Amino acid sequence: MEKCNEKNAIYVDKTELAKKVIQSGERSSLFLRPRRFGKTFFLNTLQSILLGKKEVFENTFIGDPQNGYGWQAHTVLRLTFDRPEYSPVRALSLILIEIAKANGVDKELDNIEHTNPLYFEMLLRKLSPIDPLGKPKPGNKQPLALLIDEYDLPFKNTDEEIRKYFYSILPV
Repeated sequence: MEKCNEKNAIYVDKTELAKKVIQSGERSSLFLRPRRFGKTFFLNTLQSILLGKKEVFENTFIGDPQNGYGWQAHTVLRLTFDRPEYSPVRALSLILIEIAKANGVDKELDNIEHTNPLYFEMLLRKLSPIDPLGKPKPGNKQPLALLIDEYDLPFKNTDEEIRKYFYSILPV
């Protein structure tokens, strides 16, 4: 969205859909579209909205104050599996290490091997504003949003071990 504004490009406003997705209360949403159909762009839009970049959306549906979006900032974890030079487990491991460092919880997770599915689970628990019993954690924690792009690449031409790894992490 920010690049569209800079380039004065044509933009099809999907922020009404983004608002519905964010406010739906659903734990997860899956967007299946053909290649080159704007999935990554939509995730970029969602990410900017969830990060509270209100100024970027001033001429869109969600940016109109009459449409009632509250602009609550979220902690956003963005996983993109578009690096074919790495094995999927190695790619995820590198992404998770960077996310842990960026959020200051890497030292708390040092005792867990980065390629262990428990590392991802514990990272999500550390960053979530809700404890495992469903109660809010003390402090002013932002809601957690997990955005996954190119999610199908690790499953193409790969073995059963990789599928089991991802399915052990992400509830399907």
